[in-house]
Amino acid sequence: MFLQLQDVREPAPEPGFGLYDNPAKKRCRSDVISHAIRCLTEERNTSVCVQRDHVGRVWKQLQESGERQAYFDDSQVISSIEDEIRQWETLHDSKVQSRKASDLNVCYLGGDNPINDLEVLLDNGVLPQNVWAVEKNFETCKRAREAIRGSKLRNVRLFEGDILNFMKDYEGNFDIIYFDACGTLPSAKQNTLKIIGYVFQYNKLTSPGALITNFSFPTDEEDEEGHRITELVTEYLNYRHNNTSQEGNAKRMLRSRRTGEDYGDYITYQVIDSAYLYIPALRMLSSTRSGRSSPLWDQMFTSKSHFLKQLRKIGKELFGAASKSSPDSKSCSVSESAIEVTEASESFATSTSASAASESFSECFPFARGDSSDEELSALKKAYSASSLCRCGTALLEKMKNNNLCKAWFIEILPDWWSTSKSETQILPFLLLTHLLSYFDALISAFTNHNFQETCIKPLKNALDEAKFPGFQKAVDLDRSKSLVAGLLYGQMAYPSFPVVDKMLRLCYTGNTRQMFTDVFIFDQCRYVYQQFPSISCAGFAITEPGQQMVFRMVVDGLRKHLEDICCEDVFPYCDVASKDPVPEGVTGFPNSGPMIPERKEVN
Repeated sequence: MFLQLQDVREPAPEPGFGLYDNPAKKRCRSDVISHAIRCLTEERNTSVCVQRDHVGRVWKQLQESGERQAYFDDSQVISSIEDEIRQWETLHDSKVQSRKASDLNVCYLGGDNPINDLEVLLDNGVLPQNVWAVEKNFETCKRAREAIRGSKLRNVRLFEGDILNFMKDYEGNFDIIYFDACGTLPSAKQNTLKIIGYVFQYNKLTSPGALITNFSFPTDEEDEEGHRITELVTEYLNYRHNNTSQEGNAKRMLRSRRTGEDYGDYITYQVIDSAYLYIPALRMLSSTRSGRSSPLWDQMFTSKSHFLKQLRKIGKELFGAASKSSPDSKSCSVSESAIEVTEASESFATSTSASAASESFSECFPFARGDSSDEELSALKKAYSASSLCRCGTALLEKMKNNNLCKAWFIEILPDWWSTSKSETQILPFLLLTHLLSYFDALISAFTNHNFQETCIKPLKNALDEAKFPGFQKAVDLDRSKSLVAGLLYGQMAYPSFPVVDKMLRLCYTGNTRQMFTDVFIFDQCRYVYQQFPSISCAGFAITEPGQQMVFRMVVDGLRKHLEDICCEDVFPYCDVASKDPVPEGVTGFPNSGPMIPERKEVN
């Protein structure tokens, strides 16, 4: 499906042409719609993070280098690996199915005159019967209805209602979501960042699927607002560049000095980070409770209430942050879970069980010995110190006192989690440590439960002791292998979405009164990566069987190579199986690995 969401508007159009008839906007509209549809139809097979032939190419490179023969001299093992490769390719086919433009259902909002955008959709093969239109304003909805009356577009589905409620209540997802905000990101009044969060929180985008966004920079008359955005953008990019490869960072800084594109880069990174980082962390934190347990969270970790209790402790110890947070009374399930995690009796019980699991595990693994609480607090301190993301959150926490856009960022980055009260958001920088549970060894050691330790860590240690992991793979040790497995299991449950970097389109144009920044993101949930690895109950099979462990490592190698320029710090940081370049005596390499975010093009 295709969903264009527009809840905010640019100022009134200037004389001469309407807001939606601006020539630059018309050209931009045509470019982004045609690009999104093309990526999801004729270019669909390449609009994924890991392409179908990647694992086969890795295996071929290992053969050309002689490493395959050196480490797998048993023909039966080689045959089992090749069987697993074929099975993975079938899985990939099942997740990336073909589409025609006429298959795309469209939910569209175009304001008073939707004809221009709808005609572009029809020109690209979309059927009007598959078009939705969402508009909360009665008068605007009425004018839109009149605009399509009697035309070939009259079969459009017009939906009058709030966008956020629509995304929560509407069953189903969409091939393309077009958020033509025309406001800033974030906005103190317009929920722009919250809408982005809802797209991923409520899983409204298919995979692969396209998200088109359009945000503005304040006009010259809005100097104060521009200053506040600049302050937010500067702080966020200080964090974000730490998660970017040195080559990409240098190129981006040079471009920024040349064109002043910091805000455009911020928009791109903010949307990407919401999809793969913030909303998956929120999904884990707000997972449904059943009695005293949280089944999703409890697959891997000690009690969620215990984890949040430790976060509050570390917040108080480091910065005197509020030790108790009150959720917004108007929020639903997320806020209810926030209330539940403060229950003292459960905290005591789960703390006791966590300690028991840690003691049991320490008998086998000396590095885990020590007081459970001390170990956990020490791990949180290490994680906070290592996480530029959390330092960014702390800096924005200070700035939000005098910057309503920083405050909007805090309120909306984890939608519905906290109220608007400053004191109640002070734990947020530490909540961001949740993402580190997917890869940071100290947190994995401290907060994974007995189930994870017995079914994953013990088989990993045994396999390493028995030299079952081929030595040609970089950094094969317990800590890094543990990070790999934790990342796969975390992703199975948290459902991150990653950008297909080489399919991104970034444009800018001058609107009637302000500069506009338009992005096309192709997002991929990469289920062919996460579902290749078994659930936690059967994880030991993939860890100990050469066929399975080789293939899941080669699949993750593909995701790592695709994202290494923009997520070099925190997405499978320790998994490289093949060289990006051909080995000297071979021909198989990966020249398209590490694509960098494209430069933003100006539309005149």
